[in-house]
Amino acid sequence: MAEELIFAFAGSGKTTLLVDKLTINSRTLILMNTVNNETHLRSRIISLFAFMHEEIRVMTWFGFLQGFCFRSILQKHFTSHGLGFPQPTVRMLRINPLNYQYHSGSI
Repeated sequence: MAEELIFAFAGSGKTTLLVDKLTINSRTLILMNTVNNETHLRSRIISLFAFMHEEIRVMTWFGFLQGFCFRSILQKHFTSHGLGFPQPTVRMLRINPLNYQYHSGSI
C-alpha cells in the first residue's frame, strides 16, 4: 500500500478499503477513533491472515499518542499513569513540564 491518509464519513467503507488493500508484506499503521473500532479492525485482519501480522499496527489515537509521542519524547522527564484531557482550571505557565502532569500521575 502506498503512503495514504484517508479521511471519510462513518459508514463510507474505510475499513473495507483498508482490509482489501492489506497484503502479507504490508507495513501499515492504522489509527482508529475508538477501542471498539480498533477491536473490530483487528478481528477483520485476523480473519484475512488467520493471525495478527506483526508489520500491521492497529491503534487508537490515544494509544498512538501515549506509545509513540509521550513515551519516546517525555518519558525521560517524568513518568505517568495514562493520559487525561480535561481543560485546566487555572492558567498555567507552559515552561514547567510538571504543569502538564496531574496528581494522579496522568499527563
